[in-house]
This record gives sequence, C-alpha cells and structure tokens, in this order.
Amino acid sequence: MRTKQILSVLLVFAVLFAVMSLSVQAENEPGIPETPLLRYSFVSYCTDDFYIVNGTAYVNIKYYGINNVTTRAEVSIKLQHQFLFWWFDVSGGEWFDTVYGVNGEVNHSLALSSGGNFRAVINVKVYGQGTGYDEINDNPTASN
Repeated sequence: MRTKQILSVLLVFAVLFAVMSLSVQAENEPGIPETPLLRYSFVSYCTDDFYIVNGTAYVNIKYYGINNVTTRAEVSIKLQHQFLFWWFDVSGGEWFDTVYGVNGEVNHSLALSSGGNFRAVINVKVYGQGTGYDEINDNPTASN
C-alpha cells in the first residue's frame, strides 16, 4: 500500500513537471519572423524578439509609428528567471529607454549566469501629438 502512495505522488509530480515544460516551449528562436502585436492610435505596430544563444539573452523591440502623429516611445524591459512556478528578476537585466521619432528600435543583451527558463517582461508606451499614449505589453519566454 505504501508503494502505491509513493508512486502516485511521483506520478503527480511528473505530470506537473511535464505541463510546466510544455508551457515554456513557446519561445522565439533566431530566424523566426517577428509577429506584429496589435494596431493602436499612435503606432501602426510593434514587434519584439527574445531569444538566448550560447548563454546570452537578446531582446529586440521595434515600433512603427504613424507619420505626423507618433513622437516618441518609452520602452521598459525586465529579464526574469523561472524557479518552479515563480519568476525572479535577473541582476543587471533591466533597461529603460526613450526613443524619439516616428519609428524606433531598442536592442539589449545580457550574459546569463545560469541555465533554465527566462522571460522578458516588456512594456512599450508610444506617444503621439496631443495627450495619451498606446501601451503594449508582452512576456516572451526562452530557455538557456
């Protein structure tokens, strides 16, 4: 009877681990085309690309504004490392950029000190003439 209980617990943990592993498989790899997110008032579209190659994480964000409307974008990026179900900030993996112009691009990279599952918490605010802004959020994942 005790053996069945131990096997049942092990089976539950194996299923949980398999489900967690599948959830982080939707990662961007180099060479895969970037996917436009949405269309808003001040920006035509915005793309992001997050991938890890040889222990270095790369983040690329591009926005394409509207002529005579878009003025600037504020981009916030935070890298996080997964431990079981929780995400923790990666030291040195936080950036804040302001890009002026109709179109813009932000690139950052960081050498990672460990392996595992990572994500980039991305927030882009695109401003135009007048008041308000368009806000775009994404959390792409990648594995090292």
